[in-house]
Amino acid sequence: MSLISKLDYIMMQSNKTFLLIAFLLTTIFNSRAQSYFDYESSLKFANYLFESKQYSEAAIEYERVLFLNPLDSVSRINQVKALRFSGNTSAAKNTLISFSGNNISHLSHPLAKEYCKLLITENDFEGMGLYLQEVKKIPKTDISGYMYGLFLAQSKWKESAEYRFKNEVFLKNYSKYNELYNVELKGLQEIYKKPWLATGLSMAAPGLGKVYSGQWKDAIYSFLFISAGGFLTYNSYQKNGFNKQTGILGGVTTSLYLVNIYGSFKSAGYYNSKKDKGYKKRVEAILLDE
Repeated sequence: MSLISKLDYIMMQSNKTFLLIAFLLTTIFNSRAQSYFDYESSLKFANYLFESKQYSEAAIEYERVLFLNPLDSVSRINQVKALRFSGNTSAAKNTLISFSGNNISHLSHPLAKEYCKLLITENDFEGMGLYLQEVKKIPKTDISGYMYGLFLAQSKWKESAEYRFKNEVFLKNYSKYNELYNVELKGLQEIYKKPWLATGLSMAAPGLGKVYSGQWKDAIYSFLFISAGGFLTYNSYQKNGFNKQTGILGGVTTSLYLVNIYGSFKSAGYYNSKKDKGYKKRVEAILLDE
C-alpha cells in the first residue's frame, strides 16, 4: 500500500471515530437535556427555588411547570405565592385572573384565599370587602374570619365587636380566631390621645400637649425655646420699651408658641396613627400566615 493510500485509510478511520464520538455525545446531551427540562425535574427545581426564598426565579420556573402540566394545582398556588412574596402583586393578581377564566369569584378555595391575601398586602380593604361578598368557594368560616380581620386592620373596634357578636358561631371555628380576638381586646382597651386636649394643654403650658402625646424630647425643646423667647422679649421690653428688637423677639416667640400648639395637635394624631398601624401590622401577619 502506498503512503498516500495509508494516509487516506487513516483519515477515513479517524472520521468514522469522530462521527461515532459526536453521535454518542449528542445522544447523551439530548438525553440529559430532556431529563433536565421534563416536568419532574422542573418541579423539583421550582420547589427548591421557592423553599430557598428565591421567589422571582421560582415564579418563572413554576410557569414552566404549569406549561408542562397545567393541572398541577399545588404549583398554581405556589406560583401566586412566589409572585406575592417577591412583591409583584400585580402579576400575582393577573395570574389568578387567568386561572379563573376572568371570573375571580369562582376561584377554588385555596386560590381565592390567595386573592384575599393579595388584597390585604395591597391594603385594598374596600376591594376585599366586596370580594368576600361575591366569592363562591370560600367557606363561611373563612369569610367570617377575613371580614372580622378586615374591621380589626382598620381599627374599627366597635364594628369588629358587633360583627363578632353576630357571627360568633362561624368565627369560633376559624383557625386564627383567638389571635384576632386578642387584637380586638387590646384595641378596645387602647386609650387614644385626644388632639383637642393636646391643643388645650399646649395653650396652657408650652410643651405640655407633647408630654401628653408621649413626645418628651419635643416637649422639652418647646418649653425651653418658648420660655427663653418669652424671657428675652420681656427683658427687652423692660429695658427698651416696645422697639424693633422687642417686636422681633416677640414675633419669633409668638410663632414658636403657635407652632407648638399646632404640633401638639398633630402629635396626638401621630400617636393614634402609630397605634393603629401597629394593630394593622399584627392583623396582617395573622391573616397572611393563615
